[in-house]
Amino acid sequence: MRFLHATDDNQRRKGASGRTGSGAAGDAPARIGALDGFRALALLGVVTVHLLGASGVFTRFEGTGTDVAIWTVFGNSIDVFFIISAFVLFLPVVRRGGAFGAKRPFWVGRAARLLPAFWLVLAIIVLLTAVKPPSPGYASPSLVELIANGATMQLPVQLLDQGFRIGFGINGPLWIISIVVTFYLVLPFIARSWNRHPWLWLAASAALTIAWKQTIDWAPGVFEAVSNGTPQFVREIAVDQFPAWAFSFGLGMTGAWAFVRARERWSTAELRRGAMIAAPFVLLAYLFTCWQFGRYSLTVPGNMTPEARMDTVLGLGQSTARAAAMGVIVLGPLWLQRPFGNRVTRKVSDLSYGVYLIHWVIVIYAVSYLDLPRDGTLPAFAAWMGLVLPLALVYSAISRRWFEVPARRWIERRLRRSPAAGSAGGAAVRT
Repeated sequence: MRFLHATDDNQRRKGASGRTGSGAAGDAPARIGALDGFRALALLGVVTVHLLGASGVFTRFEGTGTDVAIWTVFGNSIDVFFIISAFVLFLPVVRRGGAFGAKRPFWVGRAARLLPAFWLVLAIIVLLTAVKPPSPGYASPSLVELIANGATMQLPVQLLDQGFRIGFGINGPLWIISIVVTFYLVLPFIARSWNRHPWLWLAASAALTIAWKQTIDWAPGVFEAVSNGTPQFVREIAVDQFPAWAFSFGLGMTGAWAFVRARERWSTAELRRGAMIAAPFVLLAYLFTCWQFGRYSLTVPGNMTPEARMDTVLGLGQSTARAAAMGVIVLGPLWLQRPFGNRVTRKVSDLSYGVYLIHWVIVIYAVSYLDLPRDGTLPAFAAWMGLVLPLALVYSAISRRWFEVPARRWIERRLRRSPAAGSAGGAAVRT
């Protein structure tokens, strides 16, 4: 997802990895291209899961081995975005020895990348629902919904009020924006200390995630006391609040620190040999945790993802295995990185934010006004994929070219002219 990539075109050309222990300038890759592949595959995983649901595949195969296999492959793909976001944003901080820069320029820079496309989609939804609502009984967005969604606080507000509609009831996947914004707000305050004590902070992030999830499980009344929702609703919304993802962000930040330190200490050849030694064990751990996640589909009907994320041990284990697998690929030989870092994955990665923002809107309106098959067959899934993904890619390309990039550049130009934006702050904006 582009908004989780967090690097601009200049930084991408400059490179995203440090020098190796050998000190040879040519020994470090020009950029970490594999991150594009991770992001592109995560996006396709999220879209695929949603289209499997829209086409009736989950209903047809619920509780079967096929259901387990699907969730094993595609389950919890959203976790990748948080790990990558933290890695890419924290990597320049580590390279600068923990210097973060001014907070205000960083926040404005993040807003310039995140909000224009997000607000555009919200405006499109409001316009669509005014002209052609998805159902006869659809209620127009209330003032509270307009304010809370626009302020990116839709997920916390829904925890308080079950009747609140994320994305105005049209675009539920926008819940992720609340998580990302919270990370952006917190990062400047912890970056320097995290660079000094990365393992202690990683342990603290794990403790926060564990405490949050266990409170949901053992003391649900804590959350039910501030919500008007049913116990099950509160449980599923609470598990997706920011503290439950703290460990994923922590893995990305500590991974960035470890990446820089490893390249300072060992040569590229040594790192590649070590990655290949670790690869079989990491792969087995990753496959096992993903399979365990998929097994929840046998016991939890319907949308089982929030319930599976409730399992604290499984959640932390899967995130750790996923981050380790990404690390093996990034540090591994070029032949291992190439499938993830290439022209196609780079393009999909660039368009990923817009695709994520719009794809569910297309699904909702297709369900309402198009007679696409929903019998759970392969042709049905192919029909949905053939409609939604190309439309989402085209929309994202148009939005990026004519709206997102111009808006971001305009905001950043004004920021650079601001007296408050010093050299350190400017560097923070470009991270």
